[in-house]
Amino acid sequence: QGWDCCFSRGGEDPAKCAAITAIISREPLGEKDAIEVQENKKVRSFAAARIGRTWLVSCHVPHEEAPKKKGEAKGGNVEVAERVVRQLAGRLLGAESSPGAALAAGGDFNADVREVAARLATGVPRMATLHLSASVTQLGSTEPIDGVLLLR
Repeated sequence: QGWDCCFSRGGEDPAKCAAITAIISREPLGEKDAIEVQENKKVRSFAAARIGRTWLVSCHVPHEEAPKKKGEAKGGNVEVAERVVRQLAGRLLGAESSPGAALAAGGDFNADVREVAARLATGVPRMATLHLSASVTQLGSTEPIDGVLLLR
């Protein structure tokens, strides 16, 4: 018994961050895919794999677009991260509401992942829980941007 893995496709521009994500597992991965998400004029590919009835997705959510004018405040990247997770749930879980179906999306959400989880807990017919480090995960930030969101 060895390891199994799944990688996303990297970005096309060699001068920019490739944003490759991966899933590495001691359990055999069933279906494997690379899910494309477009936000803020950026297309990102996330590694996605299934173990039983659970989809695992490795995320690197794009940053929000910078405001064109100073003082033109936006809602932060929380809205972008929420949209991305909702897109993933829609694509991978669809209307599947049978017991045991789940989505575990983990990685860099480029937003306060606690706020993302709170938004997902409202208006979603599934239960959303958050798992994260006890400390900040990015230098110079006061919020945790990395974590795992579990939707059941």
